[in-house]
Amino acid sequence: MKILKETFAFQRDERFPFCHASTLAELPNGNLVCALYAGQYEGSPDSAILLSEFVKDQGKWTSPRVVADTPGLPEGNPVLFLDKNGTLWLFFVTMFGKGWDTCKVKYQRSYDFGKTWQPPVTLRDELGWMTRNKPLILPNGDIILPMYDERDWTSFFLISEDGGETWKPTHKLVAPIGIIQPAIVLVEDELIAFMRCGGSGGNIWKAVSKDFGRNWSHPQPIPLPNPNSGIDAIAIEDKILLAFNNSPRWRTPLSLAISSDKGESWELLLDVEDEEGEFSYPCLLITGDGFIHLTYTYKRIAIKHCIIEI
Repeated sequence: MKILKETFAFQRDERFPFCHASTLAELPNGNLVCALYAGQYEGSPDSAILLSEFVKDQGKWTSPRVVADTPGLPEGNPVLFLDKNGTLWLFFVTMFGKGWDTCKVKYQRSYDFGKTWQPPVTLRDELGWMTRNKPLILPNGDIILPMYDERDWTSFFLISEDGGETWKPTHKLVAPIGIIQPAIVLVEDELIAFMRCGGSGGNIWKAVSKDFGRNWSHPQPIPLPNPNSGIDAIAIEDKILLAFNNSPRWRTPLSLAISSDKGESWELLLDVEDEEGEFSYPCLLITGDGFIHLTYTYKRIAIKHCIIEI
């Protein structure tokens, strides 16, 4: 596995000196779209959701533009998702108080692959639910969206059986240390969730569902560290590729590991970043041409994009 190309989907400017939490989706023409949130600082009232497009034929990103911005309120944690009908979804949260536990989940849809957007819709009025990692379309046609609750640091999922018109929450995944921001993969009809842990000096946690997300096993830690930072995972045939900070305390290095046994054991493949600083909140995507794309927060001043050959 090697990195073929490195670019930036976003770099800070005077209007947006801070950025974080990127998300990716592939369009039918092979281009990518990347969303992130940016502002003066994390949780600043001017924080907005920005979108940039990677033009595959040109090998570069377009200038980011604002696609969601509630006046005077911070936005955060965007999630992009292209459904089977070609509708591009953008899930995100809006903060109504002084912390992430005061957020409402919203979504808006685009019918022209991100060029224009419908007005935002509130998915959840009660404060505290949060998004972070991308949903999956399951073999039975359901959509499952990873969620977590900032108030009690638990993970759960929203399942839609009607193409995203309605959503039902599952039971919560609970651990003594607090586990949030689940990343899900489907391997041999089993859904596997990997979760960030609370505090420092912990591990990544794992749970399994054998009924497409309705019920989950009791979460257990796996032998990979987690410094209270975001992770992501994708399935490559029957293997799982995980992006994570390979440290119990620091958001460096940012590493890739692979598992051939559904997440029980792992082989470290590559340190994408290993210098001092923060390299966090990875997003993984495998595109139709077989390449892996990785975006991540680069020192809170940029979103870096790597194209990786398996």
